[in-house]
Amino acid sequence: MSKDSNSTSPQEGAKTIAEIEIAREISAINSRYPSDLSTIIGANSQSSSEEKEREGWIMSVSKSFCGATAALMAVEGKFGEKRMEATVLDVLQVARGCHPEREVEIAKYEKVLTDKLCGHVTLAQLLSHRNGLISQSSYFTNDPQFVGDNPGVIASDSVKFMPEKVGTTFSYGNPTFMLAEDLMSLVSDLGSYRQELKTRAIDRLGLAHTRPADEMAEPRKVASDVVKIAGALDYDTANIEPAKESSSSNPLTHTQTGEIPLSAGGLCSSIADLEKFSAELAKMICGMPNALTLNHAQAKEVHQLYLDAFDAGEHCVPDGGSDEKAALYAASYSLGIMIGAINDKAETVSGRKNGEDKFHIWHIGHFTGNASEMDATMPFSFDYFKSGEAAKESDVAVETNSVITQTDVITKHLILTMPGHDYAKQMDEYFLGKTNKDSKFVAEEDGECWRKYWQHLDLSTGKNNNLAAWQNELAAEGKLPKNFADFHAEIISAYAPAHEALHDYLVENFIDKKTGIIDREAITEKFKTAANFEGLRKEVLSPHLTSAQEETQKIFARSETQLATERGAEDLKSTAPNSWVAKVATPKTKGDSGITK
Repeated sequence: MSKDSNSTSPQEGAKTIAEIEIAREISAINSRYPSDLSTIIGANSQSSSEEKEREGWIMSVSKSFCGATAALMAVEGKFGEKRMEATVLDVLQVARGCHPEREVEIAKYEKVLTDKLCGHVTLAQLLSHRNGLISQSSYFTNDPQFVGDNPGVIASDSVKFMPEKVGTTFSYGNPTFMLAEDLMSLVSDLGSYRQELKTRAIDRLGLAHTRPADEMAEPRKVASDVVKIAGALDYDTANIEPAKESSSSNPLTHTQTGEIPLSAGGLCSSIADLEKFSAELAKMICGMPNALTLNHAQAKEVHQLYLDAFDAGEHCVPDGGSDEKAALYAASYSLGIMIGAINDKAETVSGRKNGEDKFHIWHIGHFTGNASEMDATMPFSFDYFKSGEAAKESDVAVETNSVITQTDVITKHLILTMPGHDYAKQMDEYFLGKTNKDSKFVAEEDGECWRKYWQHLDLSTGKNNNLAAWQNELAAEGKLPKNFADFHAEIISAYAPAHEALHDYLVENFIDKKTGIIDREAITEKFKTAANFEGLRKEVLSPHLTSAQEETQKIFARSETQLATERGAEDLKSTAPNSWVAKVATPKTKGDSGITK
C-alpha cells in the first residue's frame, strides 16, 4: 500500500493538504456509490502535451472514423455508381464482381439479408441509424457461435427488422455499423475494413496513437473486423485464471470482454489524434481542402454525401424517446457524426432552427468506466455550410475540443460492485417472478446477465431508464404497486451502509494520502482469487449486507401488501356495474296496482 509516511496529524479544526486532496478526489460518501477512486486517464484539449498523447478507449467515437472511411470509399466508386445510396445487396453485387474469390462469404451475407427482408437498406441509412434494424441488446448477441460472424448474428432474433421504420425512425445501435464494416471488407481491395481505416485515415493523417486495440497478427476467417479484449475478473468467478471471454460485457464489472467490432468501441486514440482527425473531418464535411481527401473535387463530393445524409433526418423521429436530446440526434446524425451548430454560450442547437450559429460536429462515446467526446467548430455559420460556399475556403482555424476519461475498472467497478451484486440478485429474483416470456426485458437473447447489468447500473449510478421502464411495465400489468419507485428507493437506502463501509475500507487501506488516488497495484495484488473477495465480504461487508438483505425482503413484503390493496380496490371497481350501479340503472316499471317497481 502506498501511504504518506510524512503526513502529520491535523491540528484542531484544520485539515492537511493531503486530506483536502482526498476529499476532492473521492467527494462525499454517496448513498449509492462512492465517487471515482482512481482515474487512469483524464485528458482533454487543455491538458499538457504529454497527457494529450496518452492512448485510451474512444468507444462510439469510433463510428466517426467508420463513417469517414465509408465516405472516402464511396467517392472512389468502391460501392458502385450509387455511392452511399447503394443498398446492402447492391454492395454485395459489387463485391461479387470485383472479388469473386470471396463468393462464399458474399453468398452467406446475401442469404441472410434477403431472408431478413432488409436488402433495400442503403449504406447511408446503415451509417446514420435510420435503417429499421433494431438491436435488442448493446451487442448483437450473447451466443458464442455468432462472435465475429455477423451474418449469423443478423439472422438471430436479437436484431429485429421493421420496414416501416426505414428512413423515418432513428434508432442508435452498434449492429448496423458492424454490418457496414463487413460490407466494406467484402468490397475492399486492401482486404478488410481495418486496412481501409488504417490507409485512408490513420496513416494519411499520421495518427500515431490511433489503433485497433489488439492489432491481431492473423487475419480472421470471416470478414468482420473485431478486437480481442482480455476478460476482467468477476466476483462470482474470480480466480488466478482470466475470466472467460464472451461477446458481451461483464454485467458486474462493466468492462468490455471478448471480441468487439472496431466501430462499436474497439478503437483507441489520444486527444492529440482526435483533435487532428476532427479538424480534418470538419473541413472534409464542409467540402474544403483537407488531408483526408485526395483533391478538391473529391472533398466537394464527400460534402454532398454528408449533407444528403443529414437532410434525410429532417423529419426523422427518435425510436422510443421524445425528449429534446433524442429529437436532436434523430435529426442531426449523418454518417457516423452529429452535424449541427453551436451558439456563443457553447450550447448545441439544431442547425435547422438557427442557421446563424457556428457550424459544429461532434460525437460522444460511453461505456461505464470509459467516456470520450470529439468536437470541432468552424468559424462560420451553419447556413454557410449548407450553401456549399464553405468549399471555397482554403485556410480556416478549426476550434477542436476532445475528452478521454478512463477509471480503474478493477477498483471502481469490481470491488465496489460487491454490495451491488447482492442487490442485483434480489431484484432479479423478485422481478423475474412477475415477468412473462413476452416481456422485452426478459427476451431470451438478452440473457440473465443483461438483466443484472441494468439493475446494477441503477444502484451504481442512481439513474437508469431501462430499470424504470421495466418497473413501469410490470406496474401497468398490475404486477407491481403503482408506487414501487418509493419502495425501490428504500431498498437503495438499505444498501447505503454497505457502500459506506466499503468506501471507508478503501480509503483507510489503499489511498495515497499525497495524491488522493487509490493504489491500483496494491489493490490488484490484494484481490486475486475468489477467496480474497470472500474474505473482504466476511471482514467488512457481511453484517451490512445481511441487514440490507433482511430489510429488502421486508420491503418486498410491504410492496406485496400494497399491491394486494390496489388489486382489491380494482376488484371492487370492476364488480360495481353488477351491483348497485346495475340496480340504479334498471328501467323502472309499473305493476297492475300502479306501484313503481
